[in-house]
Amino acid sequence: MLIALKRVAANQFREAVRLMSRRAEYRAHFVQHHFDASLGQLECGLRPGEPPANHMNHHCLKFIGPLSRALLVFALVLTCSCSRAHAPDPLPGFPRLVLWAWERPENLIYISTASTGVAYLAATITLDHSHIECRPRMQPLWIPDHTPLIAVVRIESHHSEEPQGVAKQILNAVRDRSIRALQIDFDAKSSERRYYSDLMQGLRHSLPAAVALEMTALVSWCQKDDWIGKMPVVDAVPMFFRMGADPHSVREPLSEPRCNASIGIATDELPTPVPNGKRVFVFTDKPWTEETYRAVLQKVKP
Repeated sequence: MLIALKRVAANQFREAVRLMSRRAEYRAHFVQHHFDASLGQLECGLRPGEPPANHMNHHCLKFIGPLSRALLVFALVLTCSCSRAHAPDPLPGFPRLVLWAWERPENLIYISTASTGVAYLAATITLDHSHIECRPRMQPLWIPDHTPLIAVVRIESHHSEEPQGVAKQILNAVRDRSIRALQIDFDAKSSERRYYSDLMQGLRHSLPAAVALEMTALVSWCQKDDWIGKMPVVDAVPMFFRMGADPHSVREPLSEPRCNASIGIATDELPTPVPNGKRVFVFTDKPWTEETYRAVLQKVKP
């Protein structure tokens, strides 16, 4: 039996909604009900109606004890962290945990469709000079009814072909599928970037408006290069695994906005901790098992 989770708003806990007093802005910060406050004899000469920011200088700070300094630093860090907005969700309503299901028999009948989606390999396209080979998925995939789905098409290139021909093969591979998005997985070389961009433009033009277009991305594309900025995609998933001698941290900043909504990780390289506020795509080089899935849930907490 599948159990859907229900979100509960804060006001459903019977917490009263209160209005701020209009006079609250004139009250002392960390109000001290003491005669010294009215005389301005608090530390640094603060009065009840005066903000402490007016006294944030060396003369004031030298009177603050070690514990107070630590609390001040913690408050500043917390303020900066909370003010850093998460990237907008490119797939509103889609689960925040997504399992990649590659070309092998996969039994995912045990997943919770309320918290977990599946990005399954729908086809692999190989470009070899003038030849285009499209291999549709040949292995079975067992999933619960109504599982949120993303179709993935892998492109392996030995020579760039005309984008129109490849786009047609991709569209045929995912036609009549109940998918929320199409994700293209292509490790394009520098010389293939213009070709890749043209291909994606053609796909976006031909796909139904309700089907989002996504791509996977090398981490370097999200940091040093700006070429994917004009891609017609809602999401570029940076792949934080199998990076060889050039490792990256999932917590390092990425300059490309399209790379900030999701991350791609692997079960044998799970980062600690997994960043919050992002959609997490998880890859495994072995068939998924319920035990592996439960272990990922403990790490990701969708």
